[in-house]
Amino acid sequence: MRQHFKRGIALLFIASSISLNAQTMHKVRVINQDTGEPIIGAIIKGPKGVQAVTDEEGYFTVNNNDDQVLSISYVGFKPQNIKAQSLQNQSTISLIPGADLQEVLVTASISSARSQKALGSKVDHIDLSNLSKESHTNSLSDILDGKVGGVQMYQSNGKVGMPIRFNMRSGATMSMERDPIIYVDGVKFNNTHVSDINSSQDALSALNDLTIDDIASIDVIKGPSAAASYGAEAANGVIIITTKRGKTNNPENKKADILVKMTLGASTLARKYDQFVNNDALNNFFQTGWQKSLYTSVSKAFQGNQSLFFSYNLNDIAGIVPGNKDQRHSAKLAYDLRSNRFTLGATASYIHGNISLPQTAMGRYDAIWNMMINQTPWPYIEESAWRAQSWIYNNDRFIGNLRLSYILPGDVKLESLFGVDVNHTEGIYRLPYGYLLGNNSEGAKSISNRRNSNLNWDIKASRKFHLADKLDLTATLLSQIVQQKEDMNSIAASHFRSDVDNIAAATERTVTESTFEQRTWGSLWRSIPKL
Repeated sequence: MRQHFKRGIALLFIASSISLNAQTMHKVRVINQDTGEPIIGAIIKGPKGVQAVTDEEGYFTVNNNDDQVLSISYVGFKPQNIKAQSLQNQSTISLIPGADLQEVLVTASISSARSQKALGSKVDHIDLSNLSKESHTNSLSDILDGKVGGVQMYQSNGKVGMPIRFNMRSGATMSMERDPIIYVDGVKFNNTHVSDINSSQDALSALNDLTIDDIASIDVIKGPSAAASYGAEAANGVIIITTKRGKTNNPENKKADILVKMTLGASTLARKYDQFVNNDALNNFFQTGWQKSLYTSVSKAFQGNQSLFFSYNLNDIAGIVPGNKDQRHSAKLAYDLRSNRFTLGATASYIHGNISLPQTAMGRYDAIWNMMINQTPWPYIEESAWRAQSWIYNNDRFIGNLRLSYILPGDVKLESLFGVDVNHTEGIYRLPYGYLLGNNSEGAKSISNRRNSNLNWDIKASRKFHLADKLDLTATLLSQIVQQKEDMNSIAASHFRSDVDNIAAATERTVTESTFEQRTWGSLWRSIPKL
């Protein structure tokens, strides 16, 4: 009797242990947030190390009564930390794929759309969607420098508004240029730096026309894969910029997103001169450079799957060299319409800029040159004469595109993009009459007018075929027309003597015009195995 009683107590204890274990152990599934598919082999770590690994269906078992924090991770996905107790009422954990390991679709223009697999090379992707809210940058170099391996960016000198130069671990072209080609929302961007009235060291930077706070993402392609997919002119790499669009028409997006950001900064001489007798004269030459910025944007979704995005940006930057200023105004409007079979997207941006460049690195009649050589600003020229010289660029740019897509019967997708980048730059150099140069009283004036335009029109028809359970085939027919045109007209009257009555006798006029057109037709067949 006593033995039966002991057996009953033992069985009751075992049953209660099993019941307690059943109440505290919980099964949870780990899935891919984008596809909903289970993740096999995900690692679950606790304070004491690895505690579980998901099975072939993505499940693992967790103790609900444990208050420890679990870390769920898998290669190519962003890890997630979660308390074990919070999983009592949760049956799934969704992991977000990591941006650097995703299959990135790189689209410069429709006909040159390439996926990362098709390129055969890693595409460096930078997500800037929250840049406006988290930080402030003045130029593209502030974003890319140090964030993309093998890419170095620098300005030609220390003045504001100067050209941004690239080194992307690629061989220079025959002209020894190292700058990559740039696409903005599928439109080829003219990133030529203008130096019609002065030296290439003090040129107008085209890249400063880009509103940094409007950029949503940047893709960088380097090396031979860039030239293979975008042509020989892409030997120095390709930078693909995608700008922000309006909000999607989801139930949670009923209100408009309004952002207003203002910044104010100052720059001074990093290290004052203290090694010369006339230190005050040198240090007092430089000034405090103020930087003012205003950015505002509005994003709104409307009924009928419509969205609108508008932004305005003002950048007003003054350098530490007297007379060095760079001011840009820009406005952007983007509209999107989506339906079951039809999609429309349009973007229009206008930029107006004004930059003033004081004379530097121009020999014995330049103040900074003399400071470096003679440790005094004005050995050969009076300060008033130096400040009277004027190098000014005014530029206006319009960038726009129109995208249309429609799914025809038979699941044939027809897409078209029309994009333009039109830029007008006027340069004026003034040297007042009576400026003392050597033994002659001379003056000079140069005026330049430059107009650049890029136009591209792309049409693509594609159809996906399902060949087998793990194999798809995409067939594409495409056409692309690219046109580039440049006109430059300059008039210069320089170093005319005081005894010359007709200034036109010392005037030189230059007119140049260049055009380029490329037409591309082709087909693309690409198989997509499903792993």
